[in-house]
Amino acid sequence: MCPILIDFGFVTIYWYGVTVAVSILVSIFLIHRQNGLSKEDAYVIDNVIICALFFGILGARLLHVFQNWQYYSISPNEIVAIHKGGLAIQGGIFLGFVSSLFYLILRNKLKLADLIMPYLALSQAIGRIGCFLNGCCYGIECDAFFCVKFPNLTAKVLPVQFFYSFLFLALFFLLRKIYKKQIFRFQTLILYFVFDGTLRFFLDFLRGDLESVVFGLKLSQIVALVTILIFSIVYVLLWRIWKRQTKLS
Repeated sequence: MCPILIDFGFVTIYWYGVTVAVSILVSIFLIHRQNGLSKEDAYVIDNVIICALFFGILGARLLHVFQNWQYYSISPNEIVAIHKGGLAIQGGIFLGFVSSLFYLILRNKLKLADLIMPYLALSQAIGRIGCFLNGCCYGIECDAFFCVKFPNLTAKVLPVQFFYSFLFLALFFLLRKIYKKQIFRFQTLILYFVFDGTLRFFLDFLRGDLESVVFGLKLSQIVALVTILIFSIVYVLLWRIWKRQTKLS
């Protein structure tokens, strides 16, 4: 656990923020290297990322505060202490997605939505390293040789942050392959949410910092199940429309 990168006294730079910044810069760099990407599309994508970043952080913080309201109701000043960590990624993805989709609709650039989604998975993979350095989003207690001991905890825990990081990196490569061969618009976008929800549902059984709310499930897992259900239905509907159109043509 090493939350602080540099402390100048008058300003402190946290690893958590650095990894988020790196994840965004890497994603922007790789997107700009896409073949056939026009200057206008690149400009729109840059604005989408800025929009998604702002509203994503807002949504992630709001969901985190909601999940831990018992603590924040006692210490309301800590609600804005985002530099200490505490972002519920599902809230960030939802609000960031809605705001980005709205912007793409205004610019008549919905075609770019599928291109962007793999890089959201890549950003999550990099960002989870920041979670490890910050000591948040830790796993259940564990005595295995690969488990870690954070200073703020009394027992060793699973480094589940790295499990997230590895699996979302794999998801990035999978979505890139799907995007190159997708057969209908929004296929990559929809499958991102299906896979993201699936990963979150199973990995969150290994989380030690989240409390169960019903039937032994965490709130994040319930959100994941709803996400999987909604986007699976949308996928089937769009696939059937594509099949019908293919037959007619």
